[in-house]
Amino acid sequence: MQDLLAMLAKHQLKNCQSYIQSGNLIVKTKLSKGDLKNLIEEQLLQEFSIETEALVFSKVELLQICTSINYQNEPTKERYYTFLTRTPNKECLLAAASIDTANDSFVCNETTIYIHCPGGYGKTKLSNNFFEKKLKCKATTRNYNTLNKLLLLSQ
Repeated sequence: MQDLLAMLAKHQLKNCQSYIQSGNLIVKTKLSKGDLKNLIEEQLLQEFSIETEALVFSKVELLQICTSINYQNEPTKERYYTFLTRTPNKECLLAAASIDTANDSFVCNETTIYIHCPGGYGKTKLSNNFFEKKLKCKATTRNYNTLNKLLLLSQ
């Protein structure tokens, strides 16, 4: 993560911070979200030979995701957020929703999937692999505590 932060600092991105070793970054920049996404992806490929899609959210967007009404009455330790690289098509989403996931459930809002896992994320079928296969796009998941920490760091 230190190498990643150093790479971003070389490109005049201010106050770069990371949170845990998961690729979560807080960056202060005047770049547009699209330009920041492109910069991160290009530099990851150029400097580390990592080809990936970066997901970029503003502080306001993260706040909206965290305060969404989906599963707000459930314990925070049972709430997870899967971020998709694009909005899935309706047919794929309906197919995923038709799978028996025991007591777990999800709601998709454009590129964010809100997940409720009473038994914990380690036991759910609703993993990144599940969504990537069913929705035919890349996915990454964070828990409620991680998103809240990212919000606090962005203040």
